[in-house]
Amino acid sequence: MVDGTVSPDVFYVSKEAPFRIQESLIARKEKMLIADPEGGIRWVEVPQSRWGEPCLSQETISRLGRMAGIIEDHFGHPQDIEWALDDMDQIIFLQTRPLKIFTRKGIPSASELPELSQYPVLLETGVMGAQGVGFGPVYIVSQERDLVDFPNGAVLVARTPSPKLVTVMSKAKGIITDLGSSASHLAALAREFRVPTILNTHKASQILSPGLEVTVDATNCRVYQGKIEKLIEYSEEEPVNPFEDTPLFILFDKILTRIVPLNLVDPTDPDFTPSQCRTFHDLTRFTHQTATQEMFSLSTSTLTAPGEALRLETDFPLEILLMDLGGGIDKLSGNIKIKPDRILSWPMKAFWRGMQSMKWPGPKPLDIKGFASVVAQTAAESGGENRIYSEKSFALLSADYLNFSIRLGYHLSTIEAMGGQGDNENYINFIFKGGGATLERRDRRARLVATILEKLGFQVNQKGDLVDARLLHHPREEMEAILQALGKLTLYTKQLDMIMFNEAIVEWSIEEFFKEYM
Repeated sequence: MVDGTVSPDVFYVSKEAPFRIQESLIARKEKMLIADPEGGIRWVEVPQSRWGEPCLSQETISRLGRMAGIIEDHFGHPQDIEWALDDMDQIIFLQTRPLKIFTRKGIPSASELPELSQYPVLLETGVMGAQGVGFGPVYIVSQERDLVDFPNGAVLVARTPSPKLVTVMSKAKGIITDLGSSASHLAALAREFRVPTILNTHKASQILSPGLEVTVDATNCRVYQGKIEKLIEYSEEEPVNPFEDTPLFILFDKILTRIVPLNLVDPTDPDFTPSQCRTFHDLTRFTHQTATQEMFSLSTSTLTAPGEALRLETDFPLEILLMDLGGGIDKLSGNIKIKPDRILSWPMKAFWRGMQSMKWPGPKPLDIKGFASVVAQTAAESGGENRIYSEKSFALLSADYLNFSIRLGYHLSTIEAMGGQGDNENYINFIFKGGGATLERRDRRARLVATILEKLGFQVNQKGDLVDARLLHHPREEMEAILQALGKLTLYTKQLDMIMFNEAIVEWSIEEFFKEYM
């Protein structure tokens, strides 16, 4: 629940006996974790008839309410309590600690403020990430580069809840995303910045148009068209923290300045270095980013020692080595070659389906200048053509993971994909680099790749002939379709730099890819 993998059931309960449920928000439950008889836990499917069932009964909630009141009375102030139910339905308390409270005048609902009916309701879906009301013009963030021009006082609307959004939170009057969870990292940041935030609306980026003035009521998960003064006045009161003058709070506040603040936000910044790590958050951010980048440099490693890798049998003129990290390949004892149908890793299967659906690219219509640029570029490189074509492609596989470094002639693509049980764990990273023609033609092909990836929903950065893209928080079914598209794109772009002699070819090639292959 904390990492946003699943959406929780939420119950609002009276503090008076018999602790009746006043309001409930019941999440859809398609999977559940159970104790495995062989040890550990595992996910299983939930029968469809039970998808909408609440996880707790009124009787259990009444017991929880009564016992929570006893604990609060004992300590003398509100508590944040962690608990569990055992297999006999007994409540076991695991932890209790002071509850951090920000008091604010209650924000009225539509039933309590009749004049709200005068304003069109644009959205009334999603979950609250951070409470409050905000007003401003809609600003759509489709790519991270859009954050550079984010205006002060705007309402940020994005498809995915990227942590990069923290760079403009001090300017935002509200945040609305298509995906995400109230227990996600973005929601925690929004609460720290006290920005009204609605997550998991599914359709905000399609419904809300740039520049449209909206009032965001995050407490009631509603977005209205226009400016509603009666609601906005509630957001202008500064929250009061009843614990801020206590010695313990003052001590924690000093300690947290060395732990929580994040200064290393942009990995492309020249100051993204160990010497600039000023907090523990910076250290974890830097080490995570460095470790991820190392995964993409594995193509320079030697992974071909006997017994380490299996060769993939394919009709393509490629030498592909596979390494199983666990559950990725159905091995045959003693075999050093496998056929594609023995691959169990679903990300690799999806990507390979896309590649297999394409024909191996034949010679492109000859452009003399393009051909000459390839010859010149090859001659200028150390090792030339023999070095390029002698390098192998390889993939690291597990049941839910893929890291595939594939060389096609003069360019390298690296695809990393991970799909867990929850959408928040899912991601695809894609890196494209290289080419055999001049830098100008390689840049055109890179822009072609970047544009196609953006249309597929990726966040994309392009510098010269390097394309770095990522896609987060998509359901597995969508990821499979996107990985299949990446397989097609990988073969489609082979040798394209040779014919990239003008801008019109770039636009034509993009249109052809979606028309012919998608």
